[in-house]
Formats: sequence, C-alpha cells, structure tokens
Amino acid sequence: MEKLDVLEEIWISLKWNGLYQKTRFVVLLLPVVALVVQNYSVVFIGKSVGHRCRQLRSLNVTIDGQVIDIVSNYSSVHLNVSYKECTIDVLNSTAVVYSTHCIGGYSYMEDDVSTFVPEWDLVCERRYLSDASQTIYVVGQMVGVLLTRFADTHGRRFMYLVSSLLSCFASISSGFATNYEIYLAANFITGIFVLNSYQLAGIMVLEMMPKSRRALPEQVQSVLWSASLLLLCFLAFITRHLSWRYVQVILSLTTLYVVFQPCCVKS
Repeated sequence: MEKLDVLEEIWISLKWNGLYQKTRFVVLLLPVVALVVQNYSVVFIGKSVGHRCRQLRSLNVTIDGQVIDIVSNYSSVHLNVSYKECTIDVLNSTAVVYSTHCIGGYSYMEDDVSTFVPEWDLVCERRYLSDASQTIYVVGQMVGVLLTRFADTHGRRFMYLVSSLLSCFASISSGFATNYEIYLAANFITGIFVLNSYQLAGIMVLEMMPKSRRALPEQVQSVLWSASLLLLCFLAFITRHLSWRYVQVILSLTTLYVVFQPCCVKS
C-alpha cells in the first residue's frame, strides 16, 4: 500500500467529520470572509462623488490689455463665470473667452457621503489615482501568490499565522493613512497577505480531508463567498453615514480571526 493510501485510511479511521475537524474547518474558512470584504471594500470607501470647481472670491482675467477681477466686477464686464467639474470657464454672450483649472479646489455635491476620493481630491487630472488603489491591491495579491511556496520550507501554520497577522495590521492601518501614498502602501501589503492567508487556509483544509471529501471545502467556500458579499453590503449600509476611515476599520475587523487562530490551528 502506498503512503498516500495509508494516509487516506488514517483520515477515514480518525473520522474526518469529528468535532476537532469541524472546528478547524470552520476556523480555516474565516479568511474567505476577510478576502471578499477586502476585495470589494473599495466599492464603498472609494466611490466617486459628484463635484465641480469651488466658487472663487476673485478671478483676474486680462481683457483688452487690462487685468480685471471678473468676480467682483461682474456687473461692469458682462461676463459669466461657469464652474464645471474640472474647469472654470469665462463666457461672453457667444463663446468661452477664458478657461482655467479648478484653482480654488473642488466642491462636492454629497456632503453625507465619505470616501477617500474627496478627501484627497482624486478627481479630474488625478482621477486615475482613485482607480490605482485597486490596481495596487491586486498587484499585492500577485506577489502574495509567490509567497505560498515558503509554506513548504517554513511550515504552513507559521506562514498562515504570520500572513493573517500582517493582513490584519495592514488593513486596519489603511484606515489611519495620513496621505494617499501611505494608503496605497497599506493596501499593497493587505493584498499580499490576505490572499496568502486565504490560500494557505485552503491548503490546510484540503490536507485534513480524505480524497473523497475534498470537494466539500470548495462547495462551502462558494456559498460563504456569496454570504460574505451580503455581509459586506450590510456593513456598508449601516455605516453609510460614517467617515470612510471608520468604515475601513470596521470592515477590517473581519481579519481579527487571527486572535484565536494560534490555539485553533495546529501544525
């Protein structure tokens, strides 16, 4: 009898669906929730908000060789100032005679909606940066895939616990980022370790199941993935009037499973 067949017989004789196995099975499924929440949280904390250029108290424009403040002298120059999403246009009765970018910043239409987009003015020529956050996160996941190999040299449990701890720390830290660069860095680190934790948990679940039952974890994960999306939507709904920073920290609580992992996950 080959070693794999012997191991299969051992798993069956130990009752793969015993209390210990069930407990460990549930615990190792928790990274699925964390992964789903982190994957889609940007939909709520990074969504676009309606905006336009902030109104100016003064705007000097050169007309016929003269510098005129067309805001304070509106009645005498007969020009209209139009505040658009990304430009301030000065118009006469027929055409645009002057145009500039939003030199006074932006006004946002939805005051009760908090995302990192208006906080860091990621609109107009900086709009690509708001999309970059998810790109950086996915690049981090690509790096995380490469780290799975270290589980063979350093042990699955060790790498799993380290990855879970670092993903928790990075995810919560992103809610305290003082600028967009720090947020991107925290998002990158989160992407690395939240996916690595998810993969290692899946491997450990499969390794404790007999071959005839190894389709079960994938089936449960599929259901849990959908349930996690519902959980994310519910959390986003009840926190919709909070600052995006609070929302990020609340969503990051799904990574706190690391607190009781050391005593539940054995080598």
